[in-house]
Amino acid sequence: MATKIVQSLFDIKNLPDDAQKVLRDFDQIAQSAMPANSKQLVALPKIIRELSHQMTDDRGSRRLGYMNEKTFLASYVRYFMWWNLVRLARLFSNLDFGFLSGGGVCLDIGSGPLTLPCALWLARPDLRQKKLVWYVMDISQLALSLGEEIFLSVAAATGGEPWKIVRVKGPLGTAVKEKARFVTCANMFNELLQSRGGEPPDYLAKKYSQALFKYLDFESGPANEGRAASEGSAANDRSGPAVFLAEPGTPNSARFVSLMRDAFIRRGLFALAPCPHQQSCPMDGRRAGKGGANGKWCNFAFDTDDAPKKLLALSAKAGIPKERAVISFVLASAEIACKPKNCGTRESDASPKTVDEKKSFASPRSGGLSGLEKVAATDTACAAREAQASPKSGGLLRVASDIIRLPPEREGQKPRVGHYACSEQGLVLALSKGGKRVYSGDLLEVENDFTPKSGAETIGKSKAAARFSRKKVLASPKSGRRSPSQESDLGSRGRSSSRERDSRPRRDAKTGALIVEI
Repeated sequence: MATKIVQSLFDIKNLPDDAQKVLRDFDQIAQSAMPANSKQLVALPKIIRELSHQMTDDRGSRRLGYMNEKTFLASYVRYFMWWNLVRLARLFSNLDFGFLSGGGVCLDIGSGPLTLPCALWLARPDLRQKKLVWYVMDISQLALSLGEEIFLSVAAATGGEPWKIVRVKGPLGTAVKEKARFVTCANMFNELLQSRGGEPPDYLAKKYSQALFKYLDFESGPANEGRAASEGSAANDRSGPAVFLAEPGTPNSARFVSLMRDAFIRRGLFALAPCPHQQSCPMDGRRAGKGGANGKWCNFAFDTDDAPKKLLALSAKAGIPKERAVISFVLASAEIACKPKNCGTRESDASPKTVDEKKSFASPRSGGLSGLEKVAATDTACAAREAQASPKSGGLLRVASDIIRLPPEREGQKPRVGHYACSEQGLVLALSKGGKRVYSGDLLEVENDFTPKSGAETIGKSKAAARFSRKKVLASPKSGRRSPSQESDLGSRGRSSSRERDSRPRRDAKTGALIVEI
């Protein structure tokens, strides 16, 4: 089966050389912004280990305003901020930020030392010349002040006039002077939720998504509407406001990100990444650690072989070495025109007036479309463009795991390898054929017509997939095991028509995942 990699989330080749240089020597920028003497630098690994302990398995001992303490803030910048810059810069260099092509107002909530604006500046030289105004919000004025100094140093090291920074002291919900085209939160909810442990996560997702939406600018319409061509807006950019949320790739954090994604979609946004679809998340972490179809949580990782050597050495000294960098995230926008990177639809296939743009960008408070109506309209538009594509347009899979070692199909054969992946049909177990190497975060296009067979979902027609572990196949999510008559009927049909048998979809007995060769 023909498979091609459409996008990689962490391809370091897309990270600019000047950004890689800044990341390699970020300790020098931190030292310039917040000087430390030799005695403080010697004690740094111990303080990092203590702060890491407080941020993971002993969170009750950490005060919410820990970034107001200079010792912890200095350690945070020299280690945790550095690692977060590595994660976010790698990710941002591979995402599509077309919705910022015309510039505009951005808001980073829980900004701390401005990690996210720094990472975006490093990753996207195409945005450095845009007229962006960043409101950065945090409860620590000390962290914001230090972060602005670091951002200016990063901008000076890479060239270009830095974006305007407006500091806002306060928590989520604090008023700002302007509505934002882009709202971001990185590693904020992970800390915020620890103080709300008794409340259901779905309730908190509804509450916090509503709080984020109050900051979004739904009134300005598409990015190029009302903007002069001299401001650099793209002529075909019809995107609305966007929101980005990133958290550590732990089960609880990933579960919350998935719930926030669902809330965004219900409110009318379009999940641009990492999702290859707008359906329910098949890796929502609802039963993380308990196995089964809902035992997986959405997270992506890359090896740290290319991470700054000095950062790896500092990690080792602190006793918390990192072999992999992990993240859970969602990028969503009120975007109508689907891009090839995020929905698999070719630009030439886009029909510019499929949906009424004015209604698509209507504020939830206005008389425009409701959230569900906007989702339906967006899905209809995307489906129409997919239908206009070639008859053999591919199905999309987002790889969301490391390599999985599987037993051989038959005795004497080599063991197989695969990956769990997300698709419009749900969870997929993608079996690697012929040694094809893919990585966590890769977006794959599998040659497939997605035609249902015999009332069942079909993601591929691979013979190997059809024969895979026949005794462990799930008839359907509801029916469980087949009755003897069903087994007999299956056997007779299998003997009478091997071609029909080979085309039937197969599911993994452990997770219920559809099986497809790549």
